[in-house]
Parts: sequence; C-alpha cells; structure tokens
Amino acid sequence: MIKQYLFVAFVPLVSFSLASTACVSFPSKKSDAVRAATVPEEMHEHRFTAKVSFENDPNWNVRQMPTESSIAFERLQFVDAVTGYAVDRKANLYKTIDGGISWNRLKTFSGASISSILFPTEDNGFVATHTIPESSIGGENALARIFRTVDGGNSWTQVFEGRSLGIDSLSVSKSRVVFAAGSKSAVVDSVLEWSPLFMSSSDGGTSWNDISGGLIQEFERGNRINGMPTDIIADDNLVTVVTHHGSIISSDDLGKTWSFQAGVDRQGFPYSVRPLGRSKNGELLLYGASSSMDHGTGSFVASWSKAAGCKIGLLPRYFLSDAVLLSSGEIVAVGFVFKDGHRSPRTGIVLTSSDNGENWQIIQEGGPENSFNSIGRLSEKSLFVTGAEGAALVLERR
Repeated sequence: MIKQYLFVAFVPLVSFSLASTACVSFPSKKSDAVRAATVPEEMHEHRFTAKVSFENDPNWNVRQMPTESSIAFERLQFVDAVTGYAVDRKANLYKTIDGGISWNRLKTFSGASISSILFPTEDNGFVATHTIPESSIGGENALARIFRTVDGGNSWTQVFEGRSLGIDSLSVSKSRVVFAAGSKSAVVDSVLEWSPLFMSSSDGGTSWNDISGGLIQEFERGNRINGMPTDIIADDNLVTVVTHHGSIISSDDLGKTWSFQAGVDRQGFPYSVRPLGRSKNGELLLYGASSSMDHGTGSFVASWSKAAGCKIGLLPRYFLSDAVLLSSGEIVAVGFVFKDGHRSPRTGIVLTSSDNGENWQIIQEGGPENSFNSIGRLSEKSLFVTGAEGAALVLERR
C-alpha cells in the first residue's frame, strides 16, 4: 500500500528501486483527491536489463564545438539548425543564431526558477517560471508566471500569473492550442493538499483558461495516479499527460475529460519520469532516472501501448539526464555512468538505441567526473549536446 500524505512541514517523495518496477492499470474506486487506490490490478509488463555495447557507434560522427560559452545549460530547444534557446540554473535565458557556437543572454527572470520553455517558432515563445516565497512552508503560496515573446526573445510580456500554482510543462498542439500543466496547492486543516493543474490558450497565449476539472475528476476516481503532471504530449486532439512518477493520463477532447491509462510504478527512492514521444508503431516512450548514494544510480526506458502493455529496460549505474526521439525511431540519450559501482568516478556518456531501449551503443564518452546535461535537435541528422562547464558537442548522423 502506498499513501501520499502531504503535510505543511514537508512533502515526501514517492520512491522506487530498480528491482521492483511494474507497469500497471488500476480499478476505479471512490477516494480522496490524489490518494492512491489500495489494490492494483497488474497489466501485461515485461522487465529486462538493457544491453550496452561500449564499441562506438560508427553511424554517428562527433564534433567538438568551439563554443564561446562556459555555461552549463539545463534545457535546450532548437527551432532550426542555427537558432536555439537554452536556460541555466540561475534563471537566465539564452539564444544562439549560429548553431550553438555563441550564446547571447536574453533575459534573467530574477527571483524565480525557469520550469519550462516552449518555442513553436523562431519568433514566438513562452517561458514558465516558479517563485517560492521565503516564508513558504512546504511550497504553499508559490507563484507561477507565463511570459510570451513574439520577437524572438527581445521583449517579453507576462500573460499569466497564479498563486499557489506550479507550471512544469508547456506544449502546443497541431491546431496551435497551447497547454500548460502542473499542480495547485492549498492548506486544508493544516495539511497541504495538491491537485493537478491543466490550462489551455486558444489565442496564442494571450488568455488562459483553467480546464483542470476533468483531470481532477480522474484523480479523484481512486486510480493509482502517482505525482502531479509534469509533461504534456499534444497531438491534434489527443493530449497525454505524464506525471513526475510515471502515471499516464490521456484526453481525446483537448482536456475536457481524461482517462488513466497506466503507470510506471516503482518503490525504493525518489526518481523522475519524462516522456520521449511516440514510436513509429504508436507506443508511448518514457525514460526515468535517479541517483542515490544509498541505493546507487539507475535509469530505465519504457514503451507502453494499450495492446502490448509495458516493456521496461533497466540501465543500472546509468543516469539519463536528457534524451530525444528522432523520427526514425532512434533514441539518443545523454548523462553519465558509474562504470565501477555507484561510488566510482562518473563518466559522461552519449548513447543511442534503435529498438526502444532494449539495446544501446555508445556514441561518445566524456572524461572523469564529467556529465552531459542536455541534448537538442538541430535537425533529424544533427544534435547539439552540452556538458559540465559549457563543453559542447555536435553529433552528425553519417
């Protein structure tokens, strides 16, 4: 039994271990908001340890970038082969117009952290920020804002502000509806309670509508949904939300009604899950990672569909900090690995898989105590990778 109690003093994290992963669906029961059902009903799932070949993949050429920046970027998004945006841990937003050789700081979002960026085009973009007051206990009264630019980041307009909210993801559908997902908090009888947040904008981000009602109802049905929404995959009418702990919830009417699909359910220590997108066969691909001195470092890549259930490939000692899914179906991931156990020097690593994470091949290794942080798509055959202290690579498909 897993219960999610959220007190004012602290917010405990749901946890996992590499040995006890399950992809499950759950019966519908009446329950309090965001509280787990007690009896899970397992669906078909297959777990395995993924294989990694340390022979360099001959299909990729690696080029060290003569970057002028020494900044370790946390997020990257390129809109084409030369124009890209990035953020660091100090809430600075940067732009490149030469494929990552040089970066210009556009704006500092003072007193906040940047939780998400979205640039549908070179000129039009959004930044979501998160500010926690010093007097906050447990994260209540957090302030969420969304800023918009229509001139490539030269000027910004605040288009949304909300108290006791957190916005973790921005996405846009093919029909140009912009979505934002995250969480709401409220203190009820000295207990900090969380509920999901889901908003949409049909006018390019000028105005926002809170359409969380259907998602809250799905949480309240008693399905075992772990964590709050942190990522959105927006197709034409199908919208899929993935929570921090790997629950998958989807809507086929642009967020009015929702249906819980499955969840990557782990127990042991804190972790995070992010979606990669859909494979060529329509499966939803996700990856997760965690690092703990007590339990070691590990990651996984999972594929899920209603027909096939879950396949979960475990990568012990690997930490995947970021990954992209190419249209060819190939996954390219970056992070680090402890080759000789979880207390050995870590080695930065770039690796690739063409079979949904079952088999991996090394593209590039970094030096000792190194790590690759982020990866962005310049084109379908060219990727930009950043590492510690501003090191940068360009990967080119031969």
